[in-house]
Order: sequence, then C-alpha cells, then structure tokens
Amino acid sequence: MKILDNYQQLFSELVSIIESELSKGSSGALGFCGGRSIRSLYEQLLDNPDYISKENWKKLQFFLVDERLVSVGSRESNFLQLEKELLEPLRKKSLISSEQMHPALKDDCDAESLIELYQDTLHANGKELLVAFLGVGEDGHIASLFPGHFSGVLESGAEEQDFLLVEDSPKPPLRRISASPSLLRRARHVFLIFSGSAKRQAWDNFNNPDLGVDDCPAKLFFGQSNLSCLVNLA
Repeated sequence: MKILDNYQQLFSELVSIIESELSKGSSGALGFCGGRSIRSLYEQLLDNPDYISKENWKKLQFFLVDERLVSVGSRESNFLQLEKELLEPLRKKSLISSEQMHPALKDDCDAESLIELYQDTLHANGKELLVAFLGVGEDGHIASLFPGHFSGVLESGAEEQDFLLVEDSPKPPLRRISASPSLLRRARHVFLIFSGSAKRQAWDNFNNPDLGVDDCPAKLFFGQSNLSCLVNLA
C-alpha cells in the first residue's frame, strides 16, 4: 500500500501505470467514481495531457464504477460529470474518441438490462479494470457499496457479477448501478481517495484493525500491494 499526499502525486502515479502497462500493447479500462474528490485529477489530466503519449490515449477506455439510476442526461448522472469535466475536453483535443466513452445509462432500458449491457461492454474491452478510482465517503463506502449493505452483497452470490443493482442506497437516489466487489478486486491498480476534513473518520476506520469490511467497505483493499491511498484531510 502506497500513501499519496496530493493530486500531483496521484497524477504522476497514474501516468506511470498507463505508460508502463499500455506499452505492452494492450488497451486499458479506467473505472471512475463520481463526486467532488475526483475533479482535481481531471484538472491534472487536462493541464498535462502530454505526459501520456497520444498512442496510449487512444488505448484507454472510460467506464464508471457507480452510476445513479436516473434519466439519460440528468444532472445527477455520474457519467454526465465525467463527460463534461474530462471526456469532452479530451475529445476536443483529439486525444480520445467517442467510442472510448462508455456511459452506463441508455434510454428505454430496464436496470437489469443496463447491468448486462455494461458488463458485456467491459468484457469486450478486456474484462477487468486497469485502474479503479474510488472516492471514499464519510461512512467509508466505495462505489455504491455502503456499510451494513456489503455483507448482503457477498452472501447473495451476486458478487460473481461485475456490476450490481443497488436498490436501497442510504444516499439518494435509492437505485444505483455499482461495480461489484469481484470486479474491484480484479482491478490491476486501485486508488482510494480520502479528500477533505470530513473523511478523517473514514481514514481512521480504514486503519482500525477492530473494524471489518462490512463496517468500512474501503477495507476491501487494505494492505494490498496494488493499492495507493490519496490522503488529504485538510
């Protein structure tokens, strides 16, 4: 486990991963969270795009690790944030194409079909995430895996799936699509982002040996060598 102090270090670590992994010839799927904690990384990527070669920009595929089940184009959509704040600016710079951008929501499609389609799309692009970016909530949740809900996901057998339907989120909206523990465990690299003073308790819980994954889902990755934690609690 590596501790990062700021977004510049996170950016540098990400560039190193992309340039190293994609130089082997394969494509790479990046799984992004929603929320405020990821926005500073977007700024770093847009301000310093030349740190990633043009060839490797074309090899990247952009996915979500969680999405709210809202209408396509809703301001509450995590993909809309990703598209407006990162993907469209990259596309306008001719660094990526629309075909590399993968929203989870589609018109006239029920939740179960959305999950199946999104899983199929990921499988068509390598079946695993090269990098998973996970903002950690004040309660220690990641993606849409919340404390007290996590054990039910594991016990249901649904963790064999790559994406799950969450119907009882403690944060609105109730219904969401989330990357499963299985998919997140298979990610080759994981970044947990503890950003802001409100995340201090989550960081303490993450490091508390008396708490388990059900109490703090971020602990799914505790101690893993492929884990980097950005810890900025100011």
